[in-house]
Amino acid sequence: MSDFHGDPNSAHQHWSRWEFGIEASPRKLPGKADVLDNARRYFAAGFTSEAGRVRCELFRTPRDVQRKRRATYYYLAIEIEGPPANDPLYREQVREDFARRFMEPGFGQSARLVMFRAQVLAGETEDGSPPEQLIVLPTLAVSRPASSATLERG
Repeated sequence: MSDFHGDPNSAHQHWSRWEFGIEASPRKLPGKADVLDNARRYFAAGFTSEAGRVRCELFRTPRDVQRKRRATYYYLAIEIEGPPANDPLYREQVREDFARRFMEPGFGQSARLVMFRAQVLAGETEDGSPPEQLIVLPTLAVSRPASSATLERG
């Protein structure tokens, strides 16, 4: 009789998505490339794991539009293997550490963390449900014909 029950790596695959929204001062606004580079290093060191995917976007808020100024809202999202996103104490520690060690040095003390979210993507959720599996597929580029008249009918 075999003791094998599924994928032996499943117990070690804990993937999560961490999202941060930073409202920065227009006076101290680092460049997007700098923020992305610093975010990769911060998350790799903080989570003691190589960052999977890091996304960095800069958006204009309604206040930016009203005051006719450049964008001041940074959105950071990271998908990473390892950290327990379902642990409320760990999430709070990450939130505090991010504000103290990433936001304040990079954006100044006037920056505010206006959005924080952590979500389990794969692995044990510790709610009694079976562990989720994460499947990452490559992006496919699909070209469309100019019009439906160019389609051949058989």
